[in-house]
Amino acid sequence: MQECQSICLNWSPAQLGGLELPPRSVQVWKASTEHWVEHIATLQGFLSHDERAHAQRIQGNGGRGLLRFLIARYSGGAPGDIKFLQGPFGKPAVPADMGIEFNISHSIDRILLAFARTSRVGIDVEKVQCMTHLDAVAAEILSPTKLAKFQKLTDPEQTRFLFEAFSQEEAGLKATGSGLVGPVADDLVTGWKLWKLELGPDYAAALMVEDIDAVITGWDADQLVL
Repeated sequence: MQECQSICLNWSPAQLGGLELPPRSVQVWKASTEHWVEHIATLQGFLSHDERAHAQRIQGNGGRGLLRFLIARYSGGAPGDIKFLQGPFGKPAVPADMGIEFNISHSIDRILLAFARTSRVGIDVEKVQCMTHLDAVAAEILSPTKLAKFQKLTDPEQTRFLFEAFSQEEAGLKATGSGLVGPVADDLVTGWKLWKLELGPDYAAALMVEDIDAVITGWDADQLVL
């Protein structure tokens, strides 16, 4: 994908009561699994039978329950009443008449969620970790243009570059619902905008939005009261 714009969100405290989601806005929520582990029973109480079974199999971190809780705050409904649909590549959605687009990602102890009214969104977060065989991984996932940039970097820079490139690719693929189809491309679909989210040195994160003029705001889910 082409160069994306960096954004450092303020992560405002969550407001009480219902949440407003104005047109042409995208609201990004961050959460830590360490904080939500003490609420895991409450969050899993929002899930369907199949979701609870899946969460138990994978030792779920509460992200799906938090997703239901936030959608309910936006829609005015109950978390347990939300019906999820699924696209051809597995991207979850809610019925169109709810007027909510969303996406969720988690990595180790960080969860990110993105919400919009009518614009499709994709979000991804990756824990930046030491990797072996950097050159082989880069050759597999990077486009020729990005690979040339990668080869000019030091080892620590290469590691972060790879995680940032992967998070940007994942955010784009999740936004369009197209699935993982190949190396990171350099072109970006007209009408879309790619953001690099600044989360500090330990994480790489990206947001893809189907609105080049959307207003992006950040919220701290760890301050929510269930």
